[in-house]
Amino acid sequence: MSVRPPEGVTVGRPPVGHWRWVAFGLLCVATALFAAAAAGATATLVIEPAGHAGPIRRIAADPASDLLVTTSDDRTARVWELSTGRLLRTLRPPVGDGPVGKLYGAALRPGTRTVAVAGGADPSGRSSPIFFFDVDSGRMLRRIDTGRTEVK
Repeated sequence: MSVRPPEGVTVGRPPVGHWRWVAFGLLCVATALFAAAAAGATATLVIEPAGHAGPIRRIAADPASDLLVTTSDDRTARVWELSTGRLLRTLRPPVGDGPVGKLYGAALRPGTRTVAVAGGADPSGRSSPIFFFDVDSGRMLRRIDTGRTEVK
């Protein structure tokens, strides 16, 4: 049995040597992971899409600072320039298994470049932290444990 593409669709072959670049990339990733494991550190491979890779749970905006922040099940908060829609920064709070790191809430401090995000429980399951980030540096400024299992 022969399978043919629909009429008008052409199926091409990857460029010659394409597999070499794929193999090289995989080798680089594997080397980095082994080096981190040998040093006693844990490594997380992150694939960075242009936008969220999961459902957006909350949107907050502050026209005074020209910022909009979105939070998502992909465990990231993204800060956008409100006037242009351009992505300014991806914020990454600590993540873990299950709900740890899923983000359900977002807020902007009016007139500043400070973002607060919150969501799923910490690894103990007893508290959901709120994380404060500086938009310009992406640095986490503060973490507050709420004592609640979820913050929305």
